[in-house]
Amino acid sequence: MIGEKLRQKRIMSGWSLQKLADKLEQQGTRITRAALSKYELEKATPNALTLYALAQVFDVKTDYFFSNPSATVTWQSFRKKASVSQVKIDSLKAIAEEKVENILMIENVCGVISEPSVLPRSREEATPEEAENMAEELRSFWNLDDTPIQNLCELLESKGIILVPIPTAGNGVDGFVGNLSNNRKIIVYAKDKSVDRTRLTICHELGHLLLSSTEPKINEHLAHRFSGAFLVPAERLRQILGTSRTSISIQELCLIKERFGISIQALTYRAKDLGILSRSAYQSMFINFRSKGIYSEEPGLWPYPEEPRLTQQYLFRAVAEGLISESRAQELFPDYLMVKEQLEDNSSSAVTTYLSLSAEERSAYLSKLAEESADMYAPDSELLADDIMDVMDD
Repeated sequence: MIGEKLRQKRIMSGWSLQKLADKLEQQGTRITRAALSKYELEKATPNALTLYALAQVFDVKTDYFFSNPSATVTWQSFRKKASVSQVKIDSLKAIAEEKVENILMIENVCGVISEPSVLPRSREEATPEEAENMAEELRSFWNLDDTPIQNLCELLESKGIILVPIPTAGNGVDGFVGNLSNNRKIIVYAKDKSVDRTRLTICHELGHLLLSSTEPKINEHLAHRFSGAFLVPAERLRQILGTSRTSISIQELCLIKERFGISIQALTYRAKDLGILSRSAYQSMFINFRSKGIYSEEPGLWPYPEEPRLTQQYLFRAVAEGLISESRAQELFPDYLMVKEQLEDNSSSAVTTYLSLSAEERSAYLSKLAEESADMYAPDSELLADDIMDVMDD
């Protein structure tokens, strides 16, 4: 138990055994590399003073080393630049694995049973056409039509997929996927991106869970094809753009981006994949993008945030029911207090705004809300998803 947690924390920090020994010595505790190796291999047990020194180095409580790992993850795919070192890869995997363990602990406290993710059978040695078909099949499997997906994280969490955002700015890693022993799927993704890029990355990793090839380049192409197809179904895009174009204006692309939550560059690539744009037209458009400085930052705005919320919901539920303390909640979810304050501030702000209204304004405001609610919940009300998007856009 202690050895496994010690090794996990060391790898998370990106340290070698010697680096850990050096860190300990800087704090006045001399432990050799060989001794640390024995601790990790469970061939020796550190005494109380050594455990305290290790806890100080890693900035954790000594209890950390006695917690049982609750997750065995098999990592399947890793999307990275060639320059990313194996040490960094191992570190990110260890960070993600600990986050998954914490998520499972929170669910367990609330009595939530971890079950397999709701997904169709994956396909091996798939083709681009099969990637396109898989996107359609998944929408059908999840009872979705071809309308925009407003909250991707909420959708995936509702299907039992664990989402793990991690800070990976500047280290060349976009995302990777894993699998628990009960066939529950995990998507790890970089959270330091724009919302439209985050959505594309999450869908890309979802593609890796459903499609595979022995050729790494083909594997990436399949996932990219799937991600575009899942966010913007083929027939829907053809209806909007037409079946053949020599060029597409940036203004058109911005409007589609703001409707479907996908970047204008990914949309252009999607138009090429569907034969709406020829390869030469596609290349000309990207030359135009670069000339206008459109690369990591784009015009057009997708106004809805993408953040996994289900674990936070369970965490606040556990605290409210007295199942765990706030200090334990902070250990399991380091952003707990920050999120709590943000939610309280938002609530206070809304109340303050309402109270600042005059009696007449408050009455008018409440009457308007009542009318809207009555219309929304009327028995014969048929508000379609597209209409909802239009209302929110307004």
